[in-house]
Amino acid sequence: MALYTIADLHLSTLESTNKSMEVFGSSWQNYMKRIEDSWKRLVTEADTVVIPGDISWALSLEEALSDLKFLDSLPGRKILGKGNHDFWWATMK
Repeated sequence: MALYTIADLHLSTLESTNKSMEVFGSSWQNYMKRIEDSWKRLVTEADTVVIPGDISWALSLEEALSDLKFLDSLPGRKILGKGNHDFWWATMK
């Protein structure tokens, strides 16, 4: 069992909320695929991953669901925290 931390994922899996991180440079090309590949290579179901914020670019929980489902599809237990760009968080009831 291992503990990992990763922040500032800024996921954008929906076309309607697509805010590409590639505007910040070529190192961001295919960043979500690279996150997924690295995660699956390193993290097992017995591990815990803390994601302390800036999870999604979505503005509502409904928009964020696709990003949250993406995280849910990855191995390990996830602990989420609210970041300053997680505007969707305030729309939860």
